[in-house]
This record gives sequence, structure tokens and C-alpha cells, in this order.
Amino acid sequence: MKKQIASISGGRTSHYMIDKLIEVFGKENVDFIFCNTGAEHKGTYDFVQATALHFDIDIVCLTMHMPQEEGIGAKYVVENIANITGDYTAFRELMTKYGRPFNPGGKFCTDQLKTQIYRKYCNDAYGKGNYVTWIGYRDEPRDASRSWGHTLSATLTKWLHIEKRDQGEFYKNCSIKLADSIGELFNYVSGYVVDPLGESGYNRVNKIVGKVVRNDQIGYRFLFEISDFNKEDIRAWWRTQSIDLEIPDHCGNCVFCIEKTENQLSYLCHTQKPLADEWLVQVTNPEIPIKGRKFNEEAMYHTGPIKLTFKEIYDKAFEQPQEYWESRVSHEKRLSPCAEGSCDLYGGED
Repeated sequence: MKKQIASISGGRTSHYMIDKLIEVFGKENVDFIFCNTGAEHKGTYDFVQATALHFDIDIVCLTMHMPQEEGIGAKYVVENIANITGDYTAFRELMTKYGRPFNPGGKFCTDQLKTQIYRKYCNDAYGKGNYVTWIGYRDEPRDASRSWGHTLSATLTKWLHIEKRDQGEFYKNCSIKLADSIGELFNYVSGYVVDPLGESGYNRVNKIVGKVVRNDQIGYRFLFEISDFNKEDIRAWWRTQSIDLEIPDHCGNCVFCIEKTENQLSYLCHTQKPLADEWLVQVTNPEIPIKGRKFNEEAMYHTGPIKLTFKEIYDKAFEQPQEYWESRVSHEKRLSPCAEGSCDLYGGED
């Protein structure tokens, strides 16, 4: 049997997944990996360390090291989980080689700080194709649809008339069909087509089939395949445990993630000012190179048609009291998964 790997992010969902994987596969058949960006809140690191003790497991902690020579990619460093903490070394190395990450279109931070080093470590430790990666996507519309990626999820909704709330179940059924054969999977997906298939329909079906096949080849599987818990169920489950994640509001994942909104970031400038001051130092480092982007080289954040630097957000944040930003955050809707604290190494697969 292939080694089952839990890719944990430091959040409640992926750490709940640990319990489910142990229940399904047995502790001896599951390994646990945390990729440390160095930009998370201290409470996240405390939770990772507490989780290892709570489940009596070893958690492998990987941190990226980026050589500055051209043509040499990211390398991983294995850390002692007991010693992990916030440290911007990896982010500095990333930015001095490739520039600042930016939104939209420049979320290479996740790819380099998580996805690349995770794959390299697992290929070295288990052999390519000898492991399965479990991602903590819940059994609810937004998370389940993320397994398809934004583009294909829209195709399922508009063309096959499969609503987001049903896309997790559809994915599970597709995986079952694929276990029989690719032909069975193709026939299953084609069965949802109302109009004659035609060339464009054939291509759409192939893209849907290809996504399932590719995930299977890489070895991606999702929490919703083995648990029907949604976000509130998982929160309730953690309340029954002896530990829980304790971080301030909006501090999930990298505290000043490029996918967080201006309102969130401004609120955090107030509530996490020492971290905001340090982040400002990091992203205004004069050693960060110019990479020929079409807009302000220092801009990282996207608010409608406006692209902002962190310095612009920081300065504007203190023009208003904390309560002003707290109120604006509370009225925000349709936050991105990363803005709500759900960043994972599968994020770059769409």
C-alpha cells in the first residue's frame, strides 16, 4: 500500500484530518508533513507542536531554502518540530531571487514555500508515485469545488449543471469510476451531458476526466472523501478535544498573505502591529529585484482595479481606528480561501 501523507497547514481542518486518517489507515501507515513559510502567527506553531503531542505522532517540518544561483530551484530543510517559529529567512531568499509575490497572478510563494519542497521531500523519502497526499478540503460547496479548480468547477456548474454543493460527491464518484478504467470514467462524465456531445463537449469531458486522472497520478486525495464534516462540525469537534487552535482573528496562515483583503490587512496592522512592522521591513528590502512587471514593482495586494503596496496599506490603516476596519471586515463576503486561512500546497494546481 502506498504511504498516506497528511499535508497539514496548521489549521483546524487539516489537523482534524489527522484523526480521520489514523482511523481509516492506522497510525503506522500515515506520515504527517507541515511546510513552514516562517510567516505564520506564533499560535499556529503552538498548535502544530501541541498536535504532535495530542496524537502522539511525529510531524516532519519542512522549510524552503532558495539558492540564489539561476537555474537552481528550491531546496528543503527538515526542522525539529519543537523549534519551529516565525522566521522570514525563507521569504527573504524567495523575494531576493524572484521579486515580491503579488495578487492576482503572482502567488508563487505557495508554490515555492510549500508545493515544490513538499514534492521533493516526498520523492526523496518515499519514491515518486509511492505516496498519496491528503488535502484538508471539507465536505461543503466551496471546499469541494476547489478540488476541481476554479475553471473546471465553473464548467461543472454551467455545462453539466452540477452545483457546487454536489461537486464533492461528483468527484468521489469519478474516482470510483476511474478505479475501474478511464473509459468508465469518461462514460460516467458523458452521462451528465444533456445535448449531443459534439467536439466542444468532447473536449470538456476530456478536461474533466483529465483532472481526475492527473490528481490520481500525482496522488492527491481530499478530506471530504472520508468525512462529511463541514467547518462548523470541525469547530465543534475541536471543542471536545484537550487542545485547540488559538490565534487572533484573521491571522490564519501567513499573517499578511497577499490574498487577504485590504480590510483584513488594515485590521491586522492594528492588532498585530509588531508583526506588521517586521513585514514592512521585509517587503521594502532594497535587495528585492525589479522583475519587469506591468505595474508597481512593490505592489503585492489587489483591491478591485487598484494594486497596493504593503506600505500604502500600512499607512492608510492608521488613518482610521481599529474599530473602523473591524466593522468593514465583518461585512465582507466571498473571501478567498487563503483570506480565510486555508492555504495549501494544492492551491497552485488549477
